[in-house]
Amino acid sequence: SELPLAARPLVMARVAGWCCGSCCGSSDITARLPIGALSVARIVRTVHGMIGRLDEVVIDCHHPMVLAEFWQRVLGGWVVQQSHEWVALQPPSGITVSFQLVPEAKTEKNRVHLDVDVDDLEAATVAAEALGAVRSGEPVYDELGGFQVMLDPEGNEFCFVNGPTAITA
Repeated sequence: SELPLAARPLVMARVAGWCCGSCCGSSDITARLPIGALSVARIVRTVHGMIGRLDEVVIDCHHPMVLAEFWQRVLGGWVVQQSHEWVALQPPSGITVSFQLVPEAKTEKNRVHLDVDVDDLEAATVAAEALGAVRSGEPVYDELGGFQVMLDPEGNEFCFVNGPTAITA
């Protein structure tokens, strides 16, 4: 029987038409995908032009340095304390994640969350729990891979993901 996509080896693949080509001169990207994933991937829409580029993701919190150090142990990288109210984490790859001191407590589910690509959902979950994260529910699997919802030490949701749902160019 054929392996599900989540269990297939990852390969680098040229994916035609993922970009309009107006920003970078190419209509193709190179993506890390499991063998056979291109048959389930499809382009929803391309955009010709943009207003700006994503600079960083900012997480409101009560303890910026504590949360930055937690995320540093998850993502790696360098922590830069810009003030007692603002701490930035520059991971070895990806965009900066900053932590901003706010007086309000978190009261609802986040509308935005971080997805962290991992090789092994259970191993990543156990390692994050040892750092103070909390598992939220059971892992979810489908033909593209799996994810585990987690809560960081201040209760902010994030997901460990495994499979082609975490496409990296």
